Amino acid sequence: MNNEMNNLLKNALLFVLLLWLPSLAFSQTLELGILSTFEAFTVSGACTNSGTFTGDVGTNSGAITWFVPPNFTGTVHNNNATTLQARVDIMRLYIHINDIFVTHPSTHPAAFGAGETISPRVYSIAGATL
Repeated sequence: MNNEMNNLLKNALLFVLLLWLPSLAFSQTLELGILSTFEAFTVSGACTNSGTFTGDVGTNSGAITWFVPPNFTGTVHNNNATTLQARVDIMRLYIHINDIFVTHPSTHPAAFGAGETISPRVYSIAGATL
């Protein structure tokens, strides 16, 4: 009977660890995929610039209306296989971000900054942010 109780206790502990551990270790990891090379990307619409870009720039469905700065080191993508994959990656990230548990709902004003220290949490803000 003692051996049965030990096995039951071990199985219960393993079950709890398997349920609890993934949420602690992996829940906040975001894999950007091909988006990690982009500095500016839009799924639908024009992509314009008013400054210097050092990463890739692209749109899946729209115009790229910008000038290439002299020190541009990226690649311009317009409706090609790379932008199609970036579109898929954005949708995957959107779904993942919507599944993240909000730890502080509506507790922060829409503007971040002004020397403020932001702790690592997931905020839900009822408005556009700066």
